[in-house]
Amino acid sequence: TRSLCDWSSDVCSSDLEGLRLAVVWQQDSPRDPQPYFSLGLYEAHAGSDKKAVAAFRRALELGPQRDDIRRYLAEALVDEEQYDEAERHVRELLRRNPNDTDLATALGHCLLEKGDVAGARQQLQEVLQKDPQGYAPRMMIAQIELKDQQPAAAIEWLVRHKAMQCASKGRTDALGVPSVRRLVDALLRINEPGFAGMLSTLHAGDRLVAAHL
Repeated sequence: TRSLCDWSSDVCSSDLEGLRLAVVWQQDSPRDPQPYFSLGLYEAHAGSDKKAVAAFRRALELGPQRDDIRRYLAEALVDEEQYDEAERHVRELLRRNPNDTDLATALGHCLLEKGDVAGARQQLQEVLQKDPQGYAPRMMIAQIELKDQQPAAAIEWLVRHKAMQCASKGRTDALGVPSVRRLVDALLRINEPGFAGMLSTLHAGDRLVAAHL
């Protein structure tokens, strides 16, 4: 026999059933944060970020100590570009989980989106001190370098990360070959309207998980 809490994890895989359960659950237990949390998960999965934010906010009002609710709320707020409120929740989460590098990276993301480039840079560099292999903070610092019109510095961050990634997997680092690196540097110096590349990125919430050039 499954408990009601078990059902909350199924919201994303059984949307309609999860939605019906959340509505009934709210009616039966109006002071329980879990049905609102489940509803927020449903709305987030459905792409209704505003509704997800409203549901997560209500869930957090009823369960203010629930870090899982606060984390999902922060992610939904980032999706809604409400960075001030997202930052407040991330800082509260970090106060209780100071060694969580994902949260620390999320804070850097909020600061960057709010235009605090110096604060974002400092925050992300602190993350890298704890997690030198961190992909997302390195990519964000590279973005900062690009915003500061420093493409060479941005490339250097990416090259160093690629070298660490290859070393950790025992693979050959192509960018470590002098001739290849000279070619990259030469291409970098070409600055003409018809000569450009496209960088595509994949995010899971506010977390950068992959990029392709």
